Formats: sequence, structure tokens, C-alpha cells
Amino acid sequence: MKIGNYEILEKINEGGMGIVYKGVDINNESVVAIKTIKDSINKDDQSYIRFKKEAETLSKLNHPNIIKFLDFIEENNKVYIITEYIEGKSLKDIIGNGFSIDDKVRFILGIAEALDYVHSMDIIHRDIKPSNIMVTKDNTIKVLDFGVANLFNFQRAFSSREVVGSFAYMSPEQSGILTRNIDHRSDLYSLGILFYQIITGKLPYEADDVGALLHQHIAKKPEEPIKIVHSLSPIINKIILKLINKDPDDRYQSAYGLIEDLKVYLSLNDEQKHTFYLELGKKDRIKNLNFKTSLIGRKKEIDILLNHLNSTILGKGFVSYIIGQSGDGKTRLLLELQKYTGSKNAFFTYVKNNENNSTYPYYPFIEAVKKLKESILRLDLKTKDNLLKNIKDKIGDEGIILSKIIPELSDIFGKYNEGIISNKNEKDLFFEKLKDFFLTISSPQNPLVIVFDDVHFWDHGSIEFFDYFKSYVKKHSIYIIISIKEESSLRVKELYDIIKKEAENGNADIIKIAGLSLDDTEAIIKEIFGIIYNGISELSSRIHDATQGNPYLVIENLKTVVEEGIISQKRDGWVVNLNKLTDFRFSSSIIDRIVDRVNRLTPQTREVLSYASIFGKEFSFELLYKLILKKIFRMKREELLELLLEAKKEGLIGETITSKGEGIYSFIHDKVLETLQTQIPSYLLRELHGLAADIIETEYTQGDKVYKLAYHYLMADKRNKAYYYNKEAGKKANDSYSFKLAIKFFKTALDILKKFAKDTEKALISRLTLVLEIAEINLQISGFDDNIEVLKEHIDIAKKINNQTYLVKIMFFLGKSYHLKGNLPEALKYYYELIPLAEKLEMNDFLAIPYCAIGRVEASNGNFKEGIEYITKGLELIDQLDVKSDVNFLEKVYSYGVLGHALGYIGRKKDALKCIKNLEELIESKKDIPIFQLYYSFYYSSVNALVGDPEKAIKEFTHTIDLARDLKNVIIEIYSFFFLGLAYYAKSDIEEAIRNLTKSLEYAKEKNISLGITIVYYFLAEFYARLGNKKMAIELLDKGKEFAKPINQDYICQWENRILATINLFSSTPNLPESLKLIENSIKKTIDNDYFRFFYGKNLMIKSLILFKMEKKEADELFNEALKIFEDLELVNPIRDAKLLKERVIGQAHPLEQKVTDTSVTFTTSHTQTEFYYQRQLKYLLKLSEQLAKIHDMNELINKILDLAMEVGGAERGILLLYEDLDFTKPLKIASLRSTDNDEEIVYSTYVVQTTLETGKGQIVMDAEEELADDSTVINYKMKSIMTAPLIVSGKILGVIYLDNRQVKGLFNEEVFELFKAFAIEAAISIENAKLYQEVQEKARIAKEMEIAKDIQVSLLPDIKDNEFYEISSFMRTATEVGGDYFDIFMDDKPYFGVFGDVSGHGLKSGLVMMMAEVAFNALTKNRDFREKDIKEIYQSINYTLYKNMQTRLSKKSNIGSNYNHMYMTMRLFKFDEHGNFQMFGNDHAEPFICRSDTGNIEPIPSSGFLIGILEDAVRGAEIRSFSLNKGDLLVLYSDGITEAKREKKNGDKLTKRNMFGEERLFKIVSDNRNKSCKEIIQSVISSVDEWMAEQEDDITILIIKKK
Repeated sequence: MKIGNYEILEKINEGGMGIVYKGVDINNESVVAIKTIKDSINKDDQSYIRFKKEAETLSKLNHPNIIKFLDFIEENNKVYIITEYIEGKSLKDIIGNGFSIDDKVRFILGIAEALDYVHSMDIIHRDIKPSNIMVTKDNTIKVLDFGVANLFNFQRAFSSREVVGSFAYMSPEQSGILTRNIDHRSDLYSLGILFYQIITGKLPYEADDVGALLHQHIAKKPEEPIKIVHSLSPIINKIILKLINKDPDDRYQSAYGLIEDLKVYLSLNDEQKHTFYLELGKKDRIKNLNFKTSLIGRKKEIDILLNHLNSTILGKGFVSYIIGQSGDGKTRLLLELQKYTGSKNAFFTYVKNNENNSTYPYYPFIEAVKKLKESILRLDLKTKDNLLKNIKDKIGDEGIILSKIIPELSDIFGKYNEGIISNKNEKDLFFEKLKDFFLTISSPQNPLVIVFDDVHFWDHGSIEFFDYFKSYVKKHSIYIIISIKEESSLRVKELYDIIKKEAENGNADIIKIAGLSLDDTEAIIKEIFGIIYNGISELSSRIHDATQGNPYLVIENLKTVVEEGIISQKRDGWVVNLNKLTDFRFSSSIIDRIVDRVNRLTPQTREVLSYASIFGKEFSFELLYKLILKKIFRMKREELLELLLEAKKEGLIGETITSKGEGIYSFIHDKVLETLQTQIPSYLLRELHGLAADIIETEYTQGDKVYKLAYHYLMADKRNKAYYYNKEAGKKANDSYSFKLAIKFFKTALDILKKFAKDTEKALISRLTLVLEIAEINLQISGFDDNIEVLKEHIDIAKKINNQTYLVKIMFFLGKSYHLKGNLPEALKYYYELIPLAEKLEMNDFLAIPYCAIGRVEASNGNFKEGIEYITKGLELIDQLDVKSDVNFLEKVYSYGVLGHALGYIGRKKDALKCIKNLEELIESKKDIPIFQLYYSFYYSSVNALVGDPEKAIKEFTHTIDLARDLKNVIIEIYSFFFLGLAYYAKSDIEEAIRNLTKSLEYAKEKNISLGITIVYYFLAEFYARLGNKKMAIELLDKGKEFAKPINQDYICQWENRILATINLFSSTPNLPESLKLIENSIKKTIDNDYFRFFYGKNLMIKSLILFKMEKKEADELFNEALKIFEDLELVNPIRDAKLLKERVIGQAHPLEQKVTDTSVTFTTSHTQTEFYYQRQLKYLLKLSEQLAKIHDMNELINKILDLAMEVGGAERGILLLYEDLDFTKPLKIASLRSTDNDEEIVYSTYVVQTTLETGKGQIVMDAEEELADDSTVINYKMKSIMTAPLIVSGKILGVIYLDNRQVKGLFNEEVFELFKAFAIEAAISIENAKLYQEVQEKARIAKEMEIAKDIQVSLLPDIKDNEFYEISSFMRTATEVGGDYFDIFMDDKPYFGVFGDVSGHGLKSGLVMMMAEVAFNALTKNRDFREKDIKEIYQSINYTLYKNMQTRLSKKSNIGSNYNHMYMTMRLFKFDEHGNFQMFGNDHAEPFICRSDTGNIEPIPSSGFLIGILEDAVRGAEIRSFSLNKGDLLVLYSDGITEAKREKKNGDKLTKRNMFGEERLFKIVSDNRNKSCKEIIQSVISSVDEWMAEQEDDITILIIKKK
């Protein structure tokens, strides 16, 4: 078979992707190899174009380890690659052929040299594996198939079981499982896998299918090669592990660095290969300067992220919000987290938003779903199938709603068809099922990590879903990280406010990314350049000053200093030209750097990038190429690739190659986009947008097509198509439940019509159609003001063209908008005008709702007769319509609810409860939908509060309020508090009634809600009137009148007069005739109105109370008549209320009042609570001693005191302040705090507290905002009532109890104040007693803990055993329960290690530091790599750990931190082998010594280095002490507790000389007994010390090692 000028002779090999033939060149008869790819080649395919472009470079390659590329031929839709023919075998065939380890290392060296050569030419192999490596007869390595990987369709390969082997060598970023760009380090990973295989004979990751294999590459930790091949050099073991690091930043950064390390290894002798310490990658950056660095200066931030990630395996989710300036490394930080997710088996998904997708509804979450599905498909078959089945089963058939918005899920849930979903709001269902998708995937075994970058491009729908989803995150194994540019944060203020609130509640954190420190900037420079011989400080300082530590600018300026020759290479390092550095002006602006780089481009590249900027931040190669062909004729794809490569080299664009070989490009920064677009003339900009739109219209197939066309045709000023596509985009966004986005598109289409369309009837109807689309959506998102503006602008147009159908609809939406906004008169105006017109046109759809709405408005206005009639008529009409319609269904729900309210207000209990029963039956079919749960819960509880069971109402309102908050229904939340207050009043709890009504008012004011607010004011005024608080009642009544204008004046007037009459009735100086006159007016307004019969009864009841007080005989008759009305209406609560009020009125000269007067407690009648309330407080006081006497724990007692204080006072918030240690000379601190609203922060009036302490007397403030107008705390936090009492025992002030209330003025009255002061006296006594009890218990506890601590310390001491080379023995005895002496020996593996130390002081603190040292020593010595390091480096590592713990953590965070500032540890660290060779490093008070066996001579070993834990650097300039032990020689290490043991006891504080045991005695004992066993020597030492010393004052420890 002939291919071009080549004849195929025979097939050599065939694999999953291609076939290799042996052939001959017909022209010169040379033998060649011919490879063809099995797939057919599309000549326009980007993969093929890339290969053709790379082929030009490949043909010029000339390297001894690379097979020469000769030619390639296109024929019959196939490509044939011609290379030189090599006699030899593939590495795959000879891996196990008995080569030595060094031979295999040389093979790897040859491959590395080939890679170093091609990487310098910007060529990446992409397919390093054994079958692509040839070994010639003389064992020369030849790498083949450069560039061929570009032709593979990895998407097809992924699904092929034949080519699993190809993925065994593929880096995580190349397979797409790691979110990183592919660069030359990907080849080094593949080489590392190959290296592992030829050394161990097996692959580090093996599986039966691709999914399982790829998962191992990111999640599994490979077994170390040295554990498989025990004779392997530790150097090669480390090299292999470095190559196959999952994170590219942790691998070798260049093939050159690997080559240098392999050469060092090969230069060593056999012994050195196992003992020599080689710092890997030291020359990594010398040859090919690489500006990619590890993550520097973000340890604090990554630690926070890791803590939250670790919590996911415990089933606890979290949200982190990362905010920072452009270029500060937010994205780098986010991607760093991925390398930690593998060990958690977590699903990691990274989604970056940009302006291209900002108009795509729910883009970030849809993209997350798509990526998660891709991740699932990569799993092994069994896991994948199980997980997909679990998703389908748990989400259920309703999951088909997801297929509507995310068609990629159709293979799981089926294809969406209109009408499939019923009985549920589609948006709610979509949110629910999308949430379920994420929850189902996540588990503690497989947590879910979703990273959202650049969220300032989020659409409103995405923010809405996040707000809904966030509450589920904390209960599941989900970690969401959101990143935003600080300068763009205002674009999504709504999202920031949500996160801020979550952070305040402890469910999220906000991480502010600051600039790098000067040290961090210097660390970046050092990592990039390695060795810098001079000027590092000057260079770092200049760059840091200019950039303020912005990582992007740091790197950009470093590139510039290289380009400008300010830093240049010299030998194996770099030198800084200080003269040039002094004169150079660094860039401090990202824009400046970008403009410089754009200006450096060739004109043609700049023009191409300008065209690309039309598409936004991200663009595809194909769309750009098609656009260029319309402007620049005859450009080849290869030319475009070359131009894009130039832009890529300049760092202006990034490139991602999809699994199908398609190139997706993105501008590296928004500023690049802006810079390019400002250089395009406006006329050309419009033209390019038009061309782009035409291309997208015919070529583009993705889901956001209509959004792109809407944008580009608008920018192109092609009005017809801009109108059409913006209208279609609005429909699509609306269908996707992204309502704000839909309005944006519809309004754009409307503006086009308004500006450019002629006023034809067709055009005007199109405008009206758009207006109605906008109006309907606005009602769903509470856009009432916007609706009113748009609809009023167009109502005259409907009249002008006499289109009554549109007129009815516009009036309908106007009426509804005004109604929901709270402007009832305007709403009624449109509804009344609408009804006759709609009846005439038989537009029943538009009649039912106005009837119901008018009825609801009339009922809200107190026109109960009209309201009930209209609602009843509306409900009849709705029944004739499609009740399944969401709109009609909601109207029916609203109407039944409001009808129940209206009937409840007028006391018609049976009818009101029947409405709630009807509502319950109606909602039954939708009871699982949260919004309908809310409506039923609200109306059920509110009607029960009005006329039913208040207990049921109170219980249900907890659920109502939670639901309202979750669904952000402000109106229902406000009125839930109102009706909750009525329920409490029905139970005679006027205090709670006032609190909840006040809360309702304040929340309504905050949210600018006035609908129905009059009745809240009037009820509250009536409650205060009954308390006799005239001032508050009048104030509230006056405020209520401001909103009462639209309300039925008879209804308002009778209520107002009743309140005024009640104020007079319960006043301390009542004007009863005036009260009688007022209530008579109320009676006249209600006597003849059937709908006011309940109010008539209430008015009669008040009149009877006035007559009782006037001692009129007819009082009883009137009172009974009122009760009869309530009985007829079956109203239990008003009957009870009436009887309590009667009892109170006729009992004004009551025994209780007399009793109180006798005890000299003064109060005014106007502030007196009802009897039952006072008695309740008295009961608390009588039982106080009994309750508090049982509590001995101080914290429990303090909390109990505050709880009781709040109950006694009825406070909203309480604080108990105590002097530290109950000592008034020390600071006053908050000991306990409470709030009924669980406030995060509780502040108090320091003025009132200070007054209490100074005077020693309690304080009561009834109207704080008036009485303490100069107190900023009171004013800022809207405090209304304040009460304090001092805690005094035996004339000593212990502290203060502080109570306040922000809801009610005058809450604390004199009688409560007296009870409260008595309470405080008892509380103070209890605190004093608890303190005495606590002191006794604390002493017992400390003794027990010290005993336990000693036991722990002793258990941590090593169990030292002799071995064949050494005899070892030890002894330790602490001076106190816990000591600071420490020693340990590591002899599990070679080299051996020992440590001996003494912490300054003794006791628990010293023991703690000793345990830190134990942990550090064992952690380091068990790490083989660390044991091979210089002993000084190990010593410094231990020092650094203790320094950080003692000086940075304990000294700053511990309650006794100052006690750790001056602590330190003496330490000797020693390293030794079986031959008796020792290295020792460290500093101590008691110098170790050697005792020679032959002579008995003593050789002290001097100190070196600094004490542990005092300085950050403990090794600077110090020498290692080296020595040897011969057979029988002793090494003795001891603490100064031996040599400083005192002969005499300590004589108090007197400084008297005392004789010490001393070194000479120790030396003599050891020398005299040197031929005995180590144990016997130690016994002699200890017995001598014990005999000498009077008492042990310090820890005594000794360790002896004897060479066998």
C-alpha cells in the first residue's frame, strides 16, 4: 500500500487509538515508521489544526533521545505520521527484563532530557507512557509520538475500555479531574508514573475502568516505592513521589531540575545513595524561568478553608465568602483547596462566572450540576450506577422539572414535556429538586465542595436559589465557597447582605484577602529565582512598596525586571543590578501592566483580540474564526492559532482544551477586555456585534443562545432582531423562573418599541403585551412601584386604540399592585372601574379576583358587610374557573383567609372557623408546598387568636413565623406577631400581648408597611388604656389615626371612643362622666348594625364597668347583657376578659392594695398590673431561696439568677455583671446575658449601671428614650424600659443585675421594682456562698488533675530496650506531680535518634511544654525524610514548633499567657548509628559527658545552639558536636536536679548558702561504677543523691547509653 512517497511494508503494532507500520521512502529507500490514527480526521477540527501547527516545529527537532519526525500526509480523511525507523523495543516490552535500578534511572534521565528539550520550545508531549518510549539495542532511549496526542479524541477514549492504559499515566489536570491548565508539568507527572512502574514493576494506580482509575489519581495516596523495593535509594523514592504529586505546584517545575537531581544520584557511590541528603528541585528554575509559585502568604486563609472542609466529613456544612481586590490571588486560593479534597473522597466543583453568562438564569448552579454529573460519570461502573440510581430514587418523578432547565439531566429523569408537573408552583419545585440533587450527592463519605468564583456576575435567580439553599447546607456535608472582587461587590449587594447575616448567625464566614506582607513578597521572589546573590532585600522592598503585596502585580513586575535586565542569571543563580533597580519605576496598577502588554502585541494580534473581546470574557476558537473570516479574508486557522499563541505568551489570554480538542479561550482579566474594547471605533463595534450575532444565530447551539443574540443584536443596533430576541430571552428567563432577568429583557424590548416603532395599532398592542408580561412577573417579586409606573404609562394607550381587553387587564394589574403596596383607595378605584367592563366583556378570569380583592379591601377597611359579600361572590366566581391555576388558587386561599379574619373580627366564631376548615380542605392537595403551608398556618392561628383557642394559636405561630422568615414573607411575619399578641391577650397575658404588638409595629415601620397598621395601633392603645398608662395609650391612638382615613369611620369612631373611655376609667384620677359620654357615642355607632354586634357587646361591657365604678344599679344589667351577646356568639375569651375587668374595677379598694400599702411599697394605680400578675411575681420571690440554695456551681447559679430576674421583671433582655473574682478593685465583667430574641450582641446603658454601683441603689427608668436622651446607647438601641439592682453582701458590692425592654415603655413599675430589689439581695447571698463552695471544690479538683497529669506524663516516657549494639537505662522522678524533664530514644530504624531535655521550672506548665517536645520529636523522627536531614535542621524544627506554641499561641491566647513568655527548654538532640558514631546538638545547664571504659576519664560535651522556645532561630552559627563511643564507653545525660540537689532545706525567703551535690560527685560515681550495668550505675547515682539532699526541689532525670 502506497501513502504519498512511502510504501507500507508491514504492520508493526496496533493499539486502541492507532496503528504503526514499517515502510520505506520510495525516493531514497530509507526505512521509516508510519503511524496512522484510527479516527477519521476533520481537516477543520482544531485538534488537527493544532497538530499541523506543531508539526512544523516537530520537523525541526534534533535530539538524541527523540525519534526524528519526517513528514505527515493527509489522505482519505486520515493522517499518516512519518518518523525515522528505530530498531529496538518499546519500554513497555522490556520493563521486567532485569535492568538494574541505575539502568532504569538512566532510562528516565534520557526521557527527561528529551522533555527538557521540547518543553523549551513550548511543546507538551501529553502522552508519556511505556509504549511511546523506544529502547535501542545500545539501550539509548527514544521518545516518540510528540504531538500525536493532539489528534486523540479523549472523549471517545474515555468511554473505550480498550484504552484504560492510556489514562494510567495521565495527570489529574489533563484528565479534567483537577481544575488546572495543562502545562509541561503534566508530562513530568506522566514520567513519574512511568518511573514508579519501571522501578516497582507495578503502577501506583490500577483499576478495571477509566472512572475508577481517574478517581485514584486525585484521591488515593500511592504506596511508597521503597516499601515495595526495600533496597531502593531514599533519593529515588523521594524523586518519584515528587514527580507524581497531585498538585502541579508540588511537582518538579522543570525537566531540567529533575535531570540535575538524577545526575547527582548517579554520581554517588552505593553507600552515599542510601545516606546522602539531597534537596530536591534545587535547580528547578535555573534553565526555564517559571513564574508559577506555590501558594505563599495564605496559610491563615487555607487553614480556615481546611477546617470547614474537615467538618464536612462530620456532616456539617458551611459557607465561606472570600472578598478581595483584583489580582490578590482569590482564584489561586480557591483552587489550592482542591488538592485536599481527594483524601476526603469529596466531589469538587469549580464554577467561574463572567459577563458572558451573567444573563444565563441560574448559570452557576446549572454549571455545577453539569460538572458534578461529569464527575459521577468518571466513577467506576458500580459506584456510578449506584449513585445515579440513588439520585433518581431520592429526587423522584418530580425530578423531571430539572430536565426543563438542565436538559443534560434528561437521561436521569426523562425529557421534560409541558404539562407534566401539576399542583405545584414550578419555581418552588425547581428549587426543591435542585436542592435535593446537591443534597443527594453529598455525604460524610463523599462531601460536596462547590467553589463559585467571580459571583459579582450572578443573576438574581442564582442569588434567590442560594438564599433558599443556604439553610440546608449547614446540616449536610456541603462546603460552598464564594469569591468576589471587592470593587464589584455592590453589583450583588443582595448576596453580600445574605452572607453577612449568615456570618452573624455563625453559619458562614467572610474572609478578607489582604495584600501579601514584605516577607511573603520576598518568598515569592526566592521561589521563582532560587539563589539570588545580591539585592534580594532591595528588590523585594521596591516591588512590595509598588504593589502593596498584590500577587498579580508582584509577578508582573518580576517579569518586567527580567525583561529590563535588572535581574540576570549568573552561574546557578541570579544577580540584581542595583543601579538599574534604583532608577526603575515599578508599576502599581494592573491596568498599566495590561495596557503595556496589549501595546506590545503585533497589530494583527491586537486586531484579532479586539474582535474576540466582542464575545465577552470567554470565547471559542470557532466563533472567533468565523467572525474573522467575515472581516479578514483568507486567514487560515493555523494563522489564527499562531496569533492567539502570541497573546497567550503575553499572558493576556488563557486556553482550555476540551476533551473533544476544542479550544476555549478567556481573557485573564476584565481589564484586558476593557482595554481592547476602548480601542475599537463605535461604528466598527456595532458592525462586529452584528456579525457575531449572525454567526451565533446560525452556528451556536448551546442553551444560552437566545441571551447572546439579545445582547449582540442590541449592541449592533439591529432593532428588529434586538426586539425579537430580547422578547424571547424574557420568555426563556421567565420559563426558567429567573423573574428579574425576564423583566430586564422585556423592558429592553419595550424600550426598543417605544423609541423606534411607529404608533401603529400592531406596534402599540405589542407594547401592551410586553407591559402585561412585565406586570405579571412584577407581582411575583413584589415589584409594585415598577408595575404602577409601567402600567399607568400605558393605560391611555389601551384607551386610545379602544382595546377594552387590554384595558381590563391593565386596570386589574394596577389595582392589584396598589392593593399589595398598601394603597387601598387607589386599588379600589381601579377594581370598581374594572368590574362593569369585565362583566360586559364576560372576562370572568378578571372578575373573580377583583371581587375577592375588593372584598378583602373592604374587610380590611372595617366595611365588614360589603367585604363579606364581595368575597363570597368572588369565591363563587373562582369556582367556575380553573382552580388548578396558581393565580386562581392563591386568590381562593387569600379570600378564605381574609374572610375568616373579617368574621373573626366581628365575633362570628362558627363562620370564621368554617372558613379555616374550607381552607384546610382546599390546601390539602398542596400541603407539601411551603408557601401554602405558610398561608394555612397563618390563617389557622390568626383566626384562633381572634375567636378560637389561643393556646393553639400560640403553638402554631412558632411554625408560622419560622416559615414566613424562610420564605421572606414580610407581611405575614409582621401580622403573625400582631395576632400572636392577640392570642396572649386572650389568655390574659397582657405583658406578652404588648411585647408582640410592639414588635409587629416596629417591624412594619422598618419595612415601610402600612397595610392594616391602624388596627395594631388601636389594639395596643386599648391594652395600655386597660393598664392605666394614659400617656402611652393616647400616643398610640394618635399614631393610629394617621393611618385611619380610608377605614370605615363608624368602626373607627366607636373604637376610638371606647379606648378614650377606658383610659379615663382606669386613670388614677378618673373622669367618669366623661368616660360615660364617650362610651355612649360608641354604643350609638354599633347598636343597629348586625355586623357590629360584637363591638356593641364590648361597648356595653365598658359602660357597665363605668357604672360599677359610679356605683349605679343598672351596671349589673348592662354587664349581663354584654355577656349574653358574647355567649350567643360562643366567645369564651371575651367573657373571661369581661369578668376579670369587672373584678378589677369593683376591687379597687381591694385587700391586696391595702396589704401592699402596709409594707410601704408605693405605686400608682396607673401602672398597676392585674392581680394575677402581681401574685405571680410574689410567688417567684417566696420560692427564690429554695431554688438557689440547691445550686453550687457558679456558672449555673449565675445563669439561674438571671433567668429568674427576667421572669420577675418581665424583661426582654438581661445582663448580670460581676466584679472579677467578686473583688470590686478589679474590672467589672459580663457574667451572663440573655435575650428573648437571641440577639448576637447585647449592649447596656453604662450610665445606669455606673449610677447603680456609685449609689449602691437600684434604678428604674420607665421611658428611657425621654429620661436618658443624652445616653447614646439608649437612643441607638431604642431602649424603652430599664431596671437595675446592685448585688450587695455585708456592705460589699459584687455586681449588678441589669434588665431592659426595647418593646414597651413603662414596663417596670414600682411594685415589680421592690420585688426585684429583694430578689437581688437573695441572689447576692447565693453568689457569695457559691464562691466559698467553689474554692473548696477547686482545690480538690487541682489535686486530682495533677495526679492524672503525672500519670499521663509517666505513661508517655519511652519503654527503652537494649539492642545488639547498645545497653540503655533511665530514671526520672518529678519534684511535683508533673515535671518538665523529658527524654526519648528512637531505634526503630536507622539512623537512631535520642533527645534529652529539661523545661524551666516544674509543675503543670513545665509538663505541658515537655509533652509538646515529645510530640514534635516523635513526629519528626518517624518521618524517614526528616531523619536524613541535618541534625541542626531537625533541632530547629522542634524549636520552631515550641516557639510558635509558647510565644505566639500560649502567651497570647492562654489566660495565664504571661507565664509562658519566659519559659524555655534545654535540649540535647543526638543522632547515632550502630557503630558508635554520634552527632549531638543543643544547649543545656547540665552538660552531658562521656565516660571512657578503659581509663574512666570524663569528657564533657559542650553546648551548641540556643535554648528551645526562646528565639525563632535556635541554630544560627552553632556547631554540631561529633564523637564516637567504643566498646564499654558511656554517654551520660542528666538534669540539673541531680547536681543542684541541696544538702540543707530552704529557710523561707532567706538567701542562705546551701551545699549542692555538684558535678564532681556525679563524675566520680559514674567513673567508679563504669564496668557495671547502666541500671546499676543509675541506682548508685540516685541513692547517693537521695542520701545527700534534704528535700527534692527539682525534677531528677538521668539517661545512660553504653556501647556494646
